[in-house]
Amino acid sequence: MPRLEVESEDTYFDRRVLATLSRSLEMLAEMTMNRDRAPSRSEMRDSVTEGVSSELCAAVLEVIETGKVSIFDVAFKWAPASPVPIDLESRVVFSREHADLVTEIRKELKETEAPSETVLYGVIRRMSLKANEESGRVHLETVIDGRRRSVSFDLDLVTYRRAAQYHGERRRVVVTGMLDAPPGRPATMRVRTFGPDRSVLTLDQSEE
Repeated sequence: MPRLEVESEDTYFDRRVLATLSRSLEMLAEMTMNRDRAPSRSEMRDSVTEGVSSELCAAVLEVIETGKVSIFDVAFKWAPASPVPIDLESRVVFSREHADLVTEIRKELKETEAPSETVLYGVIRRMSLKANEESGRVHLETVIDGRRRSVSFDLDLVTYRRAAQYHGERRRVVVTGMLDAPPGRPATMRVRTFGPDRSVLTLDQSEE
């Protein structure tokens, strides 16, 4: 399997930022604009995994409430040289009449903000699962402080099976959690969220 190149990963930064912004706005709109009921507290908290935050809610409110804009229409255009990330909408709309829901989500997230976490993008290199264990160990090749680094973490069996699928597809993944990466010692992470990096191609696709 090809190595993870630090220089190549750096070129994906802007694309990943835009993909995260697009996905978080889409999730916020789905909770506030595109349904007949208000989101539950659990749904509000779970939306953090898609990038929704109290700061994002505040930014939207700044436009539709403080800025006195009745309709906030956000469209995304991707460079023609790169495929559009999968599962992303090209347009998200917010309206002032739903500002109260956005305010409610902002308040809930502000009250439940977790300690600072680290987001890592990388490629799964090794996986191990012992008999009768309820979790499997994954070793991720990633970039930390501009250097290639291996980070290991445990996943529950359901998530481990998804990781095995992404590993077979040679798809990059994104992991969020509490990172422990002391210099000169193995790096580990206590994972909160895990999923595919939809903002970039698989390694197979990038070689075509």
